[in-house]
Amino acid sequence: MNMKNDRILLIIAGLSVFFLGYGPAFFPDSLNTLFFKIIHYVKLAMWAVNVLLAIRYAKLTDRSPVGWGIGAFFVPFISNVILALLPVTKKTVTETKINRGTYFDSFTGSTGYWMSRLAKPDNEREPFVYYCFPTKSEARQALLALPYIHVDNNTGNLICEEVFNFGYYRGQNNGQPTDEYHAFVAGAGLTVQMWQELHDVFQKYGGRKNDDRKPAENVKSVSNKGGNTNSVVFVRKEFANGATYLTYRAPSKADALAFLSEQTITQSAYFKVVETPEGNFGKDILGIYTE
Repeated sequence: MNMKNDRILLIIAGLSVFFLGYGPAFFPDSLNTLFFKIIHYVKLAMWAVNVLLAIRYAKLTDRSPVGWGIGAFFVPFISNVILALLPVTKKTVTETKINRGTYFDSFTGSTGYWMSRLAKPDNEREPFVYYCFPTKSEARQALLALPYIHVDNNTGNLICEEVFNFGYYRGQNNGQPTDEYHAFVAGAGLTVQMWQELHDVFQKYGGRKNDDRKPAENVKSVSNKGGNTNSVVFVRKEFANGATYLTYRAPSKADALAFLSEQTITQSAYFKVVETPEGNFGKDILGIYTE
């Protein structure tokens, strides 16, 4: 192999290392989970190629390997050996986070929520913040900048630790997609502090306010961390006005929310309600709500 070919291989190896170092940023989080550890081993192999090529090039040009190539490649080679041996520390959200929210990823999917909201008396409509963004990426990043919204590494969807309706999707006008992406967060437990934080974060990521509703000063967050689902007991099943109601009882709000978070409801006019000393909490096809 001549020096020209060696130089080409050296450039290819360097570009490969660059891609492997920054490539995960361009993949979904669910793929990164599998990819994260593998890249260290591949990078290690590429650095080894670099070192061998550096030594060969130094010999062909009568230069000192230490002076020409080893110094440039030996340190990153050792660092990648260490990285390859370390356990993966990338956070797996689904192991530590409980999803209490209802996620909407399409304009059509969110229509049901907004229609049901309009059907309520004005004083019963929950507070919300709704913004429009120039790009899908900015809308998603704005939501992920909030402390209670994360990525589910199994599905790639967003999850929420608070009992909120939320999501982002491409806008529509007269049934036709627009160039903007919409993002919103809404919920009875949206406090004044959260409401203000939403405005600050959405504006930071280039959002333009579409609409909002400010919560009352005395609103408290609905979510409680923890909760024992085994403490929830079934009480009765009822039918009224074409709807099915399953009623349960729990000793605390935290237990009720933990129980409802695990329930999947796929049909309309179907409700699960948990009675607690701190109030009643329910779940329907649109998600968790308070009575």
